[in-house]
Amino acid sequence: MPNPFEEQANEQDRFMQARKDALAKYSNISKNRFKQDERDPLKYVIKPGNNSKLIMRVLEKSGRLEPKGYNPGWEAADDNLDSLYNFKWKPTSAGLKYDLISKHGLKQVVNHVKGHYQLTTKDNLFLNIKSFFESQK
Repeated sequence: MPNPFEEQANEQDRFMQARKDALAKYSNISKNRFKQDERDPLKYVIKPGNNSKLIMRVLEKSGRLEPKGYNPGWEAADDNLDSLYNFKWKPTSAGLKYDLISKHGLKQVVNHVKGHYQLTTKDNLFLNIKSFFESQK
């Protein structure tokens, strides 16, 4: 009969090892902050919605232009395990941590701008335009 305490301890050990591995990975990238190998493909994460199929097709068919003519292309990143992406496409900005973008030495781009809701929702757009015109009086 399996021991539930032993199973719990094993699960906690696996979790702690995964955490140590992730920390080592991020630390290594931070040490080599601006030394991303140009021969490696760029990584992307594309979430469904907002023309995601078109974006994926463009990334898969195109590469990136390098001065030396080398074209490593793009490769899908596993967003659940790997936040080390160069490009992320999402239908909404929910869950994007703007303060962590490009923190680990990678140049990262997302398809949303921090605070965009001030202009992209009708109620906030109305309030901002009204406030602007009132300030012009």
